[in-house]
Amino acid sequence: MEAYNNLLDQIDQFIRKYYKNEMVKGLLFFILTLGITFLFITTLEYFGRFNSIVRGILLFSFVGINIYIFSYYFLRPLLK
Repeated sequence: MEAYNNLLDQIDQFIRKYYKNEMVKGLLFFILTLGITFLFITTLEYFGRFNSIVRGILLFSFVGINIYIFSYYFLRPLLK
């Protein structure tokens, strides 16, 4: 019976390590995407001089993309 409990402990450690690695990768991906999208949108705004509707679309797309990436690649492994 002790061998069975030892096996369960090893499986549990593996699962925790796997999701911890997924969280770290997700956080790095989120930070990278946040920086790239910020630079891209500010460059578009600098050269484009858009009106308020386009600026709103850029803002909400920036926020939406980053919330999606944060929740899918970081929060999902955190909850598991």
